[in-house]
Amino acid sequence: MCSHTGKGSIYMKFRAIACVFMCLALMVGVMSGCEVVDLNEVLVINGEAVTGGEFNFMLDTLKVQIASEMNFDSTVEENWTTVEVDNRKAIDVAKDKAIDEFVMIYVQAQKAEEAGISLTADEIAYADQSFNSYIEQMYGGAGALEEQLKKWQVTKDTLKDFFRKLALATKVETHYVTEDEKITAVTEEELQAQYENVKNEYYSSAITAKHILIMSENPQEGITRTKEEAKAEAQAILDRIKAGEDFEKLMREYSEDVETSFDEGYTFNHNDGQMVQEFDDGAYALEVGEVSELVEVPYGYHIIKRLESNPEAFGAYEDLKEQLKSQIAYDRYEALVMDDWVPNAKVEKNTKALDKIK
Repeated sequence: MCSHTGKGSIYMKFRAIACVFMCLALMVGVMSGCEVVDLNEVLVINGEAVTGGEFNFMLDTLKVQIASEMNFDSTVEENWTTVEVDNRKAIDVAKDKAIDEFVMIYVQAQKAEEAGISLTADEIAYADQSFNSYIEQMYGGAGALEEQLKKWQVTKDTLKDFFRKLALATKVETHYVTEDEKITAVTEEELQAQYENVKNEYYSSAITAKHILIMSENPQEGITRTKEEAKAEAQAILDRIKAGEDFEKLMREYSEDVETSFDEGYTFNHNDGQMVQEFDDGAYALEVGEVSELVEVPYGYHIIKRLESNPEAFGAYEDLKEQLKSQIAYDRYEALVMDDWVPNAKVEKNTKALDKIK
């Protein structure tokens, strides 16, 4: 009954910039800190302009991310000049990150155009739908949106075009990682090396744990006991473990998790989302061989025992080959963008306009 993903899903590192941006965008609240600037370009990337309004939109998106990571209120304007991130003012870090994001998005979209890659009518429609969904989730009513557009000094059509550019950047990524032979050609030796690297990285911080789960009020499982009754039953089992009874035997007799967990347990990394947070935190607080106190979750109680990590939990090489190929392709594409396209981009900054943005 733990939240547990399939083995293969934990090894991939998807980096589509549109997905990254959307995840950030969905965190954004209505910000008040954007100072009005003129609509002239604040950046020119390989001859293509980014206006002050577009920059305000991106900056507000990234401000929320940075404030969340640094644990301060993004809507308090003075925080952006008083809080420091890596010995720099938070606002300067946010602006530089916004510039970096624009450069990455624009150079990918420009490479798409150079290669004759364009969006189909369906892809344009999907990009527009993504924009409309974002607007609906963030602002709901047209009045609130119009007020925010005025603060940003940007039009709705301009932002819609930006979402189409995101879609184009994603499409060129997909093209390279699926069709470009320099990116996709992988030898067996490279796959084997990738497998060992990823496995070693995974096991450098992964742990394995088994548990006894006593559930409360779960009609689907036919369980009607109350939370208090579940706690009492779990505590009685824990007392027997502390008195010297065998954890494994009691687990197989009383645990209400799926039986497949009895043999392998769960192997996972801290905060990787495979397990519910209470289980995750409880397991990582243990030493190998140690048994937890009761760990309460919404659906009952866990008693967790941490084990030596199970080398079989990672997955067999043959089962992961296709994912390994994809990961190598994405790594190569990322290197192409970050080591070639971005450094060789001609980026002109309107520092006077950028300095006005707060």
